[in-house]
Amino acid sequence: MISAFLIQVPVLVASQNLVSNHSFEQFKTCNFVYGAIDTNSTNEPVVNNWFAGTLGSTPDYFNACQSPPIFPSDNYSIPNNFLGHQQTFNTGEAYSGVNLIYRFSNAIEAREYIQNRLTQKLIAGKLYCAGFYTSFANQDSAVVRDNATLVAPSTWGMLLSTTRPFNSIDPFISPTPTNAFYLPGTPQITTSGAITDTTNWVLVSGTYLAGGEEWLTIGNFNPIGQTALDTFYNANDFAVSSYYYIDNVFVIPMEGGGLLPQDTAICTASFPLQLSAFPGFTGYEWDNGDTAMTKAIPAPGTYAIRANYAGCQILDTITITALPPPVLNLAPVQFCESALPVGYTLPDSLGFELYTWPDGSTGQNFTIREAGEITVLGTGDCGSGTGSLTVMVDAPLTVDLGPDISICFDGGLQDVILSSTSPLPNYFWSTGEFSPEITAGLPGTYSLLSENACGSFQDEVALSGCEPRVYVPTVFSPGSLYDANAFFRPFASHADILSLEVFDRWGSMVYYGEGSAAAWDGRHGSRECSQGVYAYLVRYAAENGDTQILHGGVLLLR
Repeated sequence: MISAFLIQVPVLVASQNLVSNHSFEQFKTCNFVYGAIDTNSTNEPVVNNWFAGTLGSTPDYFNACQSPPIFPSDNYSIPNNFLGHQQTFNTGEAYSGVNLIYRFSNAIEAREYIQNRLTQKLIAGKLYCAGFYTSFANQDSAVVRDNATLVAPSTWGMLLSTTRPFNSIDPFISPTPTNAFYLPGTPQITTSGAITDTTNWVLVSGTYLAGGEEWLTIGNFNPIGQTALDTFYNANDFAVSSYYYIDNVFVIPMEGGGLLPQDTAICTASFPLQLSAFPGFTGYEWDNGDTAMTKAIPAPGTYAIRANYAGCQILDTITITALPPPVLNLAPVQFCESALPVGYTLPDSLGFELYTWPDGSTGQNFTIREAGEITVLGTGDCGSGTGSLTVMVDAPLTVDLGPDISICFDGGLQDVILSSTSPLPNYFWSTGEFSPEITAGLPGTYSLLSENACGSFQDEVALSGCEPRVYVPTVFSPGSLYDANAFFRPFASHADILSLEVFDRWGSMVYYGEGSAAAWDGRHGSRECSQGVYAYLVRYAAENGDTQILHGGVLLLR
């Protein structure tokens, strides 16, 4: 794991640069000519993530891979192209170009802008280092072809904005609008004077306190006709050109700016180790004052370094935590005997890279063929360890509660104990109990369920109570001096009276009552019923909950 801190990248700032395709190396095709950044009237764009700022402008793309053009004026290669001669800023093969001001008549002042949507919004209140490298094109062809005056604007630069500024005015209508090629704005990163160096790349950079911006635009934002110019080559009064190559555009946070690798965890045995900052910066200084790119790290902790990039002071930190040797703890597994042999896969989270099994096989997968202990060896960056896998095998369960039982003894109910005839690994009774046996004293059906690796197994037993008995008198006399004879009521044992209904000989109901207190006094409302035979209907519930009906006739005597 030490090697993770020895990674070197050609341009460090790329690791934290928020500009997509910052050095223009990502493209779609090498077969391109004329204005290959963004869609224009001539050809489709070929460079990734870059756009033109106005509908009519055609900022250019240069790449050493360009197919040989038919005409010299279509040469957009590197280092030689139709606008001059320039190598890339670093070791790449591409850059872009814009004309900051091109006046081909006294009325029209054309300009070009390039734009990029950042990989993430800038965090409001946070400082960023932003800028680009530029070189003034000598434009030999423009001088020869157009006899143009070459000029260098004193002030231009980079505008950072929350939304994309875009001029959608069509410049091809007649007459051409004078503002068709112009984007207003106040760039935050600007040149400090006219740049006329055609040999070297010149840095344009500065620090910026962000406010949530997401777009950058590079170009000339001076109002039309108000650009201060230095004349580089004076040819005539109206044909004016000012062309610049652009490379290595950057917007990087000044804290967490990519000086160090990402936070990581290292094996405990790897300490002490050497931590190396990335190249591409100057003036390295660690939190303890060391100025070398590489620092000895004796133990886990947080380490900070600062350095200079493009005139900005960048700060970065890394937190290194220690990983103890992994432990091969394996949870027991259980299978049904009929499932063997069965495949088994070790968890991904154990921390080892190689596993060796007793049969010599390696990897996370193993075929289990029988019960017992299986020893496996794990090997990883932080050490080796041996673990034991306990394999248990189950057979199908037998859940047997025996035959159905009557719990009626001597005319009453008696408790019984229910249990399985063979022991079980777990118990789930229909009563909600979880014990090996339960006590039951009411009629009904009781079930027991148990589970293991072979599945779920269940049995049930029916408990029957005493037979219900209902007694109904055949005659009663409402005028009797004895209460037992004065009312007509049913009596029950091992059953509950639910209702009593009485009907006259024409089928009309003369009485209805519910529960064990139901009793007919021989009246229909306030009227005494006449002597005679009346039909009755008794509904009752047995102890097992079954509902039954008893019917017959009763003689009412007066």
